[in-house]
Amino acid sequence: MLGGKIEEVIEHIEIQNSLLSENENNEVIVKKLESFIEKLFNQPPEPEDGSMSFKNKVFYSEKAQHLIKNIFDISKSENKLDFEIDLSNADKELILRTSQALKQNSKELFDATISEFNSVQISFSENERKLKLIDSDLEDETILEIITKKEETERKLEKLIAENGALGNQKEKLLKDNIRLNQHYNILLQKSSGSQIVKKKVAIANKYIISLQTFIDNQKRNKKEALAISLLEELRKLMHKMQRAETSFIEDSRIDILPDGKGLKVTILDNFGNEIPKESFSTGEKQIYISCLIKAILSESVQSFPIFIDTPLGRLDHEHIENILNNYYPDLSSQVVLLATNNEVTPRRYNSISSKVAKSYLIEHENKRSSFKQGYFQSYENKN
Repeated sequence: MLGGKIEEVIEHIEIQNSLLSENENNEVIVKKLESFIEKLFNQPPEPEDGSMSFKNKVFYSEKAQHLIKNIFDISKSENKLDFEIDLSNADKELILRTSQALKQNSKELFDATISEFNSVQISFSENERKLKLIDSDLEDETILEIITKKEETERKLEKLIAENGALGNQKEKLLKDNIRLNQHYNILLQKSSGSQIVKKKVAIANKYIISLQTFIDNQKRNKKEALAISLLEELRKLMHKMQRAETSFIEDSRIDILPDGKGLKVTILDNFGNEIPKESFSTGEKQIYISCLIKAILSESVQSFPIFIDTPLGRLDHEHIENILNNYYPDLSSQVVLLATNNEVTPRRYNSISSKVAKSYLIEHENKRSSFKQGYFQSYENKN
């Protein structure tokens, strides 16, 4: 029953494809016909004695359409089926393979059943022949034995016929299960392939992450002591409080690795070993502290980075500004870009560091546009 239904589906698909191809060919011919009539009656050249009247053009146009449609046997309406089967190429291929499998399995089961039936039939005929030979002596023991064998053979035949029907039903069920399981297998196979690729990528990425994290942790342990020493040296250079003998503002610095390697904690200590809260720093001291920390980190880095600093001196007093301009920025990095105002770096201060300046530019802003000019501030404000 399943084979018959599948054959009907395959036949319908073939008819559907044939009609689709025929309709497409008709559409191509109709378009070419319309183009031919358009070029014949509405495009030059025209007759030398004058163009045709509109009425004659319509007449010959309709006549040409009628003749060509009859010649090419073009139907006015497309051939249509009562319904169309919308299947992908993969679905059509699956139906064809299923039909072939049904035919093959049905043939094998049918041949086996026929062979067994023929064997039983031969045995039955042989027994029937023997019965005819000894029909004259019904009381003979041989006759009774043959009759018993005949009855037993008939029972076996009935049993085989019943088993054959059961096997047919089981075969139909197994075919349906096979199609369903194949579809499920293909789905799982696609998911498994994608999952295995992702798992391999994740495993490789995790190896790199672990190696990188191990490297970072080692670098933190190796660099934290050197970083603390560099930070303290920079603070002593820039903070004038620390340059006075009578003060004990900052005595030492300590750097600890945070739990799970999530970063570093910087601690500033006084001469009693107590932690100095960074909130107690003034605005200028906070700026100097951050600047010293940046320089300490850069000094321990294996890579040189360009540094950009915007309005760097606005919160500092005169003494700190002079100290930072002369002792901090010149060797902060291989390239330092200061975006300063003329109040922060006056002409006198600029002259004191000009030998360490590679290039200077003036940014002018007019009409909502900024432009760059070579040189530092040259207005009268900077001549004081």
